[in-house]
Amino acid sequence: MNGGMASLEAVREALFAQPVSDALLEEFRAHMQVESQRAIWDMTVFNLPLLPFKERPPLFIAGAEHDVMVPPFLVQATAHSYGTPAHIFEGMGHDLTHEQNWTHVAETLKQWLDSQLP
Repeated sequence: MNGGMASLEAVREALFAQPVSDALLEEFRAHMQVESQRAIWDMTVFNLPLLPFKERPPLFIAGAEHDVMVPPFLVQATAHSYGTPAHIFEGMGHDLTHEQNWTHVAETLKQWLDSQLP
């Protein structure tokens, strides 16, 4: 961190596994801020919903092989708890929608959405 701001390399390591331009990293860094304590609390085991008592719609649970923020084993554990498969995208980092292979993620999601239609 540089004076409270993440370095471009820190942003790259946290969000991406594939090559990404410094311009995109600068754009992401400009939107970064300290995580709120409320958000962190909401993501802990102390505030998880009671799954057996919730009616759930179909879920598409996605993760990335090289995600350092939400590692694949956590994505797989989440999917397992909901009784649905995890989609782990190989060679990708946390920001699936901005990796070079983002179209593969979009196509996989589209195929899943199409399979959910009556």
